[in-house]
Amino acid sequence: MNQKGVPPTTSTHTRMPRRGLSAIPVAPTITVPRPGNLASFRGRRNIPGLTEYERDILKNSLPAILPLYLNLNAIWSDQELEGRASLIMDMVDKHPWLKRYEGAWPVEAAAMEWITNRRRQDGRSRQQRIQVASRNQPYHLRSRARARVEVVIQRPPPKPTRRKACLPHAMPDPAPPQPAPEAAQDCCKTPPATDAVRGFLASLQLPMGNFTPILVQGGVQEKESLEALISMTEEQQRSFLNRLPFTVFQVEVICNGLAQYQK
Repeated sequence: MNQKGVPPTTSTHTRMPRRGLSAIPVAPTITVPRPGNLASFRGRRNIPGLTEYERDILKNSLPAILPLYLNLNAIWSDQELEGRASLIMDMVDKHPWLKRYEGAWPVEAAAMEWITNRRRQDGRSRQQRIQVASRNQPYHLRSRARARVEVVIQRPPPKPTRRKACLPHAMPDPAPPQPAPEAAQDCCKTPPATDAVRGFLASLQLPMGNFTPILVQGGVQEKESLEALISMTEEQQRSFLNRLPFTVFQVEVICNGLAQYQK
């Protein structure tokens, strides 16, 4: 009998001791170290250990959320640290398989690749639009554009020769360098913006500040050029505005204003 006076229960089988979860062997987690130079990974297929599903995540899901964290006008190294950290943390929370990699570096490699391809595509499309626009412009507009970029080359005054040095009294004084014509000096200055551009910026719902010189510098300086910008598609407008020194918020506000004018 035990201490409570109850006889021990007899059993025909031997009870095995219970094993807890700690007794189950667990495979160690293998972490893929971060490479020294992420630029050496040309494409997602060179990242080791990725399945086809994980490659599709980096190809399809990541580009859709990159504009929410990053500035598409800058490369990866020039992005804000807070935006890069938030992007990596949100991707790890959404896709835990990224923990296999040190610092979730596939997100950074895929983002660098996507930003490079996006900037390259924007450059090619911008060059094509410039060529098409130059062919479609009337002759007087093309001649006016060429006149704005022409620069008068001033030659230096002639150097005195040996003959002039020997006979200074017989040679006339060299004429002073003539200043460039006033029209040629003003050709490189940015022309003032018209009332159409100022009126468009003033019609925006939020206070945007004085961004008229930025649009004028980008070529939107007349009513015709403003109407051409309004008639573009939304993708073309964003591509044009992203090449100017605007923030992402300012680009969104200007695109909304252009959409209101299209209606």
